[in-house]
Amino acid sequence: MGTFGSQTSTYNKLVAIFVAVGSMTYGYCSSIISSTIGQPGWYTYFDLPQEGEPGYASITTPAISTANGVFSAGGAVGTLFIMWSCDYFGRKVNIQLGAFFSMFGGALQGGANSLKMFQAGRFVCGLGIGILVTVCPMYLSEMSSAFRRGWLVGHHAIFLVFGYMLAGWVGYACYFAEGGLGSFGWRFPLCLQCLPAIVLLLGSPWLPRSPRWLISKGKHEEAKIVLQKLRQSPDDPDNLVAKEEYFQTAEQIRLEAERLSTYGNVWNAVLRKKSYRKRMAIGFLTQWGAEFGGPLIINNYAVLLYTNLGMTGGMPLLLSAVWLTTAGVIYNPLGAWLHDKVNSRRGMYITGFVGIIISTSCLAAMTSEYAGTTNRVGNGFGIFFIYLYLAFQGTFCDTTMYLYVSEIFPTEIRPIGMGFSLFGQFAATLILLQTAPMGFNNAGWKYYLVIICWSAVFIPVIYYFFPETARLTLEEIAKNFGEEVAVHVTDATDEEKAQLERDLAGRSDSSEPAGSVRGRIPILIDNTRSPPHPVMESSAELLYLVSSIDKDHQFWFSDTIDQSAAYQWLSFWHASGQPIQGQYNYFRRNTTDPHATTRFRDEVLRIYQVLEAHLSGKHSGHAREYLAGPGSGKYSIVDINAWAWIRTYRSIGFSEDEIAAWTHLGQWVNRIAERPAVQRGLGEWYDEDVHPELVVRTE
Repeated sequence: MGTFGSQTSTYNKLVAIFVAVGSMTYGYCSSIISSTIGQPGWYTYFDLPQEGEPGYASITTPAISTANGVFSAGGAVGTLFIMWSCDYFGRKVNIQLGAFFSMFGGALQGGANSLKMFQAGRFVCGLGIGILVTVCPMYLSEMSSAFRRGWLVGHHAIFLVFGYMLAGWVGYACYFAEGGLGSFGWRFPLCLQCLPAIVLLLGSPWLPRSPRWLISKGKHEEAKIVLQKLRQSPDDPDNLVAKEEYFQTAEQIRLEAERLSTYGNVWNAVLRKKSYRKRMAIGFLTQWGAEFGGPLIINNYAVLLYTNLGMTGGMPLLLSAVWLTTAGVIYNPLGAWLHDKVNSRRGMYITGFVGIIISTSCLAAMTSEYAGTTNRVGNGFGIFFIYLYLAFQGTFCDTTMYLYVSEIFPTEIRPIGMGFSLFGQFAATLILLQTAPMGFNNAGWKYYLVIICWSAVFIPVIYYFFPETARLTLEEIAKNFGEEVAVHVTDATDEEKAQLERDLAGRSDSSEPAGSVRGRIPILIDNTRSPPHPVMESSAELLYLVSSIDKDHQFWFSDTIDQSAAYQWLSFWHASGQPIQGQYNYFRRNTTDPHATTRFRDEVLRIYQVLEAHLSGKHSGHAREYLAGPGSGKYSIVDINAWAWIRTYRSIGFSEDEIAAWTHLGQWVNRIAERPAVQRGLGEWYDEDVHPELVVRTE
């Protein structure tokens, strides 16, 4: 069966690890502010009062809030930018853009000589981070199989917290670098934001492009190559897994494009299609809800929380670093691993929020009772509940929030859906991080009630409204939103899957017409539209070309009566000539039944006789040069459609004498064959010395 084996090659794993460097960039850049506000030198350089000094609430608190706020604002802009750019430029280019802005913003912060320059750097860095935090899980999801998607997309959350962890330990180490080193203690951690971004930027040219984006843009051969490299396994020497995934993805994208065409464009579909609106709402709530679960509040203000619980000196920074290390080493990897074992995104998410309610409630109780006191036991329990909070949030929520939104959107709206979802995250962080310093300063422990109350409301929302996505391909998830799936693979019966694999195994890689229905007929794809618009059936393709390109009616007609006649002869050949000649050729080559062969042969000759009568003017009184048009006619798509079949008369068993009896039909075949454009198109195929059988003799 095509679904055996790991379905994840070493190449796939290495790609996931490298792309997750972008996730680490996000984690480090968004978390380093926690260490920065724990560095005395930062306050001194920018002349900001420290905790307990006059002016802290009126000067420093707004400065810290602004640093977090402009970062979140930049992130929000980045997520909105992705909605357009990720479809137009592709996932890979946007990874590069995100890395560049993150690097530039980090340099501005590390080299800041004023608070305004520092805040500008925070915005630019946030812009890059908004791009990376959106495109990285999207890219990882599109590169993963249904059976390893939890673990591979989980790399985003794992490396994200690695960035948090690195920021925590660097901040702690640099706390002891003050004194003779001047501003090194706060500048070096900020400059270090550039390092992972530079690594990602330099290595990105070797990343493969997303196969789903490639298929959506008509780049089918490159998509096949990428999928084979991603799914290659010794257990699957015929690359059946890759072929299944390509076939399913191409068919689903074709189906989605057909549905989209009824709405005009992708934005109309997002606004008007009920299942798309549901996806957008769920995606936004997934990210918004996760942030209102409090992770960045506790992370970014951890130093202040530990200080409130009686920790002094470098101890708050140490506890913050250890706290993040437990997430990076234990909780987030465990959560990513569990997703492919538990197979319930909803169950994981709900479990996480139940744990958040319990741990945050206990933390609020300890803070209200023991904050500001010397009770070591009470404050110790407060710290314990901060760590317990992370066990639930990191294991069950952090991995789920990015994985789920990368799964629920179809390819045609995935950039828009992901961008809108992550906009929800940054909108929530903008609100929370702006209000958290003032909330803790004015309301104290009561600010935790925001986290507790939201989580209590969010749990039933997840249970009743969030569809399951585990162990389904990205294309099959559509069925849980009430939509049609073009090809079933993971949920197909053994018999259905065996038949599909026999079909795919019998094809060469080049025998699958890209984007065709069931991969069996040619198709025209208009890549000037977004998403690309597919057109199948030769007559429909020719009509589409003259309506969209042939504005001067070189191969069509402006007069209504001429158009009507052209439609009639186009339909005659499409409905009669083409299928009858095809059936005759099949029975002639593949059966020994003389009745079927003779019947279809006679029908082909009858159709040729109809064309001969029309061209000779038997009924109209004047001969014609072409099948449609006023007077003797004009060369048009009607002739193009029929000539491509009739010119092969000898290869399907008709003698030269039989065709020569129809003088006008033979002249019509030769007249078209002599056209310079036709000769250029066919090359040697109409060189009489090479293929004399294709030239009709009528003299």
